[in-house]
Amino acid sequence: MPDPLRKTSFLNLLSELSIVEDLVFKRLETRLPPELSDGLFGVLNRFVRNGISSEPFSTTSYALRDEEERTLEKVTRLIAAGLITRAPIEGRDDDWMLTITPAGKLAHKDAISAFSPEVEPLFEGIETESIEAAIAVLRELRRTLDNLPDR
Repeated sequence: MPDPLRKTSFLNLLSELSIVEDLVFKRLETRLPPELSDGLFGVLNRFVRNGISSEPFSTTSYALRDEEERTLEKVTRLIAAGLITRAPIEGRDDDWMLTITPAGKLAHKDAISAFSPEVEPLFEGIETESIEAAIAVLRELRRTLDNLPDR
């Protein structure tokens, strides 16, 4: 029999995550330079966070959980700004390789520096161990979601 407290805890966790995400990103967007607003930072962050320099467009679009057209709009803007490049993938006419440029890595680093003052006060009074424990739970939840059969 399912544990009702566990189910309630899980639903509360998801609710808090949704609220925190919305509030934090609204604060951070005000600090981002115009060329990285409207979700463009998320594309660069995907490359930097995962330690990759290139990946297929289809992988980026899938990972960002955007409609393909929305990801294409973001990628087109980042290409125009010189923050990523696009190249054909041999034998795959329906996809292309995206690569973060040195300028893209620098823009990401500058954006992190720009909104660090907004992030630091959020964690005042929270022990590092608590933050690390939360990260571990969230990372495991993300991995589970990433590997569900419907993804």
